[in-house]
Amino acid sequence: MRDFRRLPGVADHSWSRPLHKVFRRALEQQDVALELLNLDDEVPDVRVPEASVDEEAEDVAVRARNSLGVTLSQQFGWRQPKEAVAGWIKAVEHLGVFVLQTSDVPTAEMSGFSLSNGTIPVIVVNALDPPRRQVFTLAHEFIHLMLRQGGLCDLLEPESEPARRVEIFCNSAASALPMPAASFLDNDVVGPSGVRDWDDEVLTQLSRRYGVSQEAVLRRLVTLHRATWDLYLERRQTYLDAYAEQRQFERARRRESPGGPPPYRMTVRDRGRPYVELVLDAYQRDAISSSSLSRLLGLKLKHVPALEREVSR
Repeated sequence: MRDFRRLPGVADHSWSRPLHKVFRRALEQQDVALELLNLDDEVPDVRVPEASVDEEAEDVAVRARNSLGVTLSQQFGWRQPKEAVAGWIKAVEHLGVFVLQTSDVPTAEMSGFSLSNGTIPVIVVNALDPPRRQVFTLAHEFIHLMLRQGGLCDLLEPESEPARRVEIFCNSAASALPMPAASFLDNDVVGPSGVRDWDDEVLTQLSRRYGVSQEAVLRRLVTLHRATWDLYLERRQTYLDAYAEQRQFERARRRESPGGPPPYRMTVRDRGRPYVELVLDAYQRDAISSSSLSRLLGLKLKHVPALEREVSR
C-alpha cells in the first residue's frame, strides 16, 4: 500500500503492529467477500466514478457528490456529528465500497487508508478521531478510490513528489465534496472575497452547518483563496491538541462508566454493514458453518442473534 503520510517530526515511518493487523483485516475482508459472492456466481457491484489529478479538484468533487447522491438538505438534516458520519458512510457503501473502522491505531500514525486494488474497494477510517474529522477522512479516501490510487494517509501533504501532488488534489476535492463552493460562499458569515483571519466562532458555525471539523472548514477556505496555508498550519496543531484532549476525556468517561457498545454493534462498525450482511446471508443459507461465521466476523456465536437484529433494522 502506497504511503502518503507526512508524519511531522517522525523519522521512522514503519508500521506498528496494530496498523499491520487492520491492513491484513481489510485484505481478508476483500478476499472473503469475493469468495462468498463467487459461491452464487455473483460479481461485486462497484460504481465508484473515475477521476484524474489532471482534472480540476472542484469538478471531481461535484462528480463525487453526484455519485453519492447526498443532497444539501439531507446533509443539513444530520444534526449530530455521528449521524453525519453514518450518513456519508451509507452513501459510500451504496456504491459498492467496504467502509471499515478501527480504534486500535493511534491517530498520530494514521487518519485512514484505502485499497483500490482488488475487485472490492475498501476505505478504513480511524474511529479514534472525532466524528466530524472522520467525515473529511472518508471524503479524502473516496477521492483516492476515484483516482484508483489507494494509500495510507494522515491528511497532511507529504513533502516528496509525486505523492504530494496526489495528496494536495485529494485534500482539495475532499474539502469541496461536503462543502460545495456555491453553497459555502453563500453563507453570510463567509462574507466578501479576499483573504482574512478567521475567528473560532465563524469556523464553529460553518463546522456545525456542514457537519465537518473546524480544521476541514479552514482547509476549504484555503482552497477557495479566503485563507492562507500558513494560517492553516498555524492552527492545525491547536486542532490536533483539541482532538487529543477529547480522546482523553472519552477514555476517562469510559473508565467511569465501563461497558461501552455491545460487541455485535462494534462488529458492524468495524467490519462494515455490507460485509456483515454478506457473511450472515452465507451462514443463513448454510454456505458456511457457525465456526466460520464466528471467525469471519470476529464475534462469539452467542452474539449472533443480536447481530442479526442489528443489521435488519
